[in-house]
Amino acid sequence: AYCYTFNNDSQFKSNMYYENFSDISIEDIVLSPQTEQKRIAEINLMGSEFQFDLPLGENQKYTFGTSILLGEMNQNIYKEGITTTSTTKEIPKGSKTDNYSFYFQPDIKLKPWCEVVPGIRYQYDSDFGSFVAPKLNISLMPTDKLIIRFGYGLGYRVPNLKERYYFFDHSAIGYQVMGNKDLQPEQAQNFQLGFDYKINEKFRINLNLFFNFIKNLIDTEIDLEQSEIKGLQLFTYKNISRAETNGLESSFEYYFKKNIKGTLGYNYLNAYDKDTDNYLTKSSKHQIKVGFEYSIEAWHSEILINWVYQSKQYIDENNTLTSPAWHTLDIRMNKKFGKWISCFAGLKNVFDVHREIDATGNLDFRPAVGRNLYIGMEYNVNF
Repeated sequence: AYCYTFNNDSQFKSNMYYENFSDISIEDIVLSPQTEQKRIAEINLMGSEFQFDLPLGENQKYTFGTSILLGEMNQNIYKEGITTTSTTKEIPKGSKTDNYSFYFQPDIKLKPWCEVVPGIRYQYDSDFGSFVAPKLNISLMPTDKLIIRFGYGLGYRVPNLKERYYFFDHSAIGYQVMGNKDLQPEQAQNFQLGFDYKINEKFRINLNLFFNFIKNLIDTEIDLEQSEIKGLQLFTYKNISRAETNGLESSFEYYFKKNIKGTLGYNYLNAYDKDTDNYLTKSSKHQIKVGFEYSIEAWHSEILINWVYQSKQYIDENNTLTSPAWHTLDIRMNKKFGKWISCFAGLKNVFDVHREIDATGNLDFRPAVGRNLYIGMEYNVNF
């Protein structure tokens, strides 16, 4: 990442990255001398983003930017017999994708109490062509304690390589996920209305209402027929032609003391297929978050405690199979040593809540990883 500020306070930012993901799944009969089947998947992603912020006076700022994402995926099966070995290339032609986008966003303060932020993004994808997505956000501040936000945007997302081609084999814990090469991009109209109210120095409330109307939503569904044949749960990606999500996101922040902060969050989600009126899979109606932060200035450290509850989810599109409600508790401690070194340790999922397979072979959507103890150190250098 690189950032440079000019004399007129304009700023240039750039970021480049490279990611390599590989996965190997093996089917092996213990009594045989060879490995019957090995599947190797590899995804390479290379991306960059460049942004230029140009302020004009005290009340205007203009942002110009571009991003590039290049991706490639390969997936092969190696089958080993007693005397022969065969290789099958699972990914068809078209496993490469190039994505380019350009965006422009003015930020204009019309009045001390009114700010308008329109924007537009042009995107080109080598597999799905061009798309233009506008947006508009308005922020009003009628009093020093209250901020009201309105937002509208046209969302657009092309399916990534994993969703189109990747075969995720977790047979050991009862499920597989298949890509779908016929997926189409999803489009959405997004509306938001938010309120941020600071009651006093100790107590703050944030509420956000949202309505999203989605075309070709990319979702996962269980294939009951293939699941019964294979004896495990087989999921695949699909497009839902018309979907709608609406709900409420809320958070409450309270300082018991200067160094002790408590947070409470509640989210409500109504997400359904408009053609069938069934609830969308992997969508919880209710989510509750409770957190505490305790800072110990004399020790240059802090303790974080977070508890999350999530209500049940539907596994299949017909809403006949459900994944149970669950909750997790995480504890973490951070400590600084001087200006450059930070150490941390924690325990995730204290109660060891994780997904299981029941007597009928049904798998749930609770966390894949159970209790996890970790410790680490960071060294930060400022140039």
